[in-house]
Amino acid sequence: MNRNLKTAATIAALGAAALLSGCAANNLHIAGNSPLRNTTFVQKEFKGHAFVLGTVTAASSQMQSTADHTLPTEAYLELLRNDLVKAFKNAGLNNGTQPAYRVDVEVDRFYFKSGVGGLHVGHLYATDTITGGNSTIHIPIKLWDGGGYIYGYWHAPAWDYCRRLIPLTAIYTDKAILRLKNGERITSGSLGTTGDVAGQHLDVYNLGKFGIKELTKSEIEKVTGYSSQQLHAFDKSSGA
Repeated sequence: MNRNLKTAATIAALGAAALLSGCAANNLHIAGNSPLRNTTFVQKEFKGHAFVLGTVTAASSQMQSTADHTLPTEAYLELLRNDLVKAFKNAGLNNGTQPAYRVDVEVDRFYFKSGVGGLHVGHLYATDTITGGNSTIHIPIKLWDGGGYIYGYWHAPAWDYCRRLIPLTAIYTDKAILRLKNGERITSGSLGTTGDVAGQHLDVYNLGKFGIKELTKSEIEKVTGYSSQQLHAFDKSSGA
């Protein structure tokens, strides 16, 4: 088999696997000297406390729509806030010792790229800032996702690839806060990597445990206020 045919066969095999199940990973980096690694600190500062969702914003570098994230940034932020509210409520994070600690979420990077046959790759990097008591701490939630969907057409729209990474960001934020609420320390491996919870199979059962689900096209339209035609127009105008 010549090199070109071999390459094409490899891409086809990878594509077939991706259409069956995407994969995602959380790259959580907690510094070696972070107090989050200290069980005594975590239990003293956070155990049993209530947590309330604060602002959901994006870094200034992410405010302009590009081919990497075709929708207006506010649309992505509305989708993320929507899922965060559900996850907080489902986990009972608002319950506990008052006053509640505030959790502000800032997205450092949106990256959703479509490819041939519905394959895609995406990144969503966010920083959770928790303010309360005597502390202000930062937890980086860095997710990547690769795979594909069966759309019924050859080139899927880039805007649609947020349907996995938005729920996953809400889930991992939920998991991080819940660990603190339970008095459990956080290390780089605490939230798992590929295959953990909703990592490999973002299905109804796993997502249901967090009170959310994989975003559907109709939900994206409803939350963002954009019609299907408008969403596709954003995709075309960006050059994605």
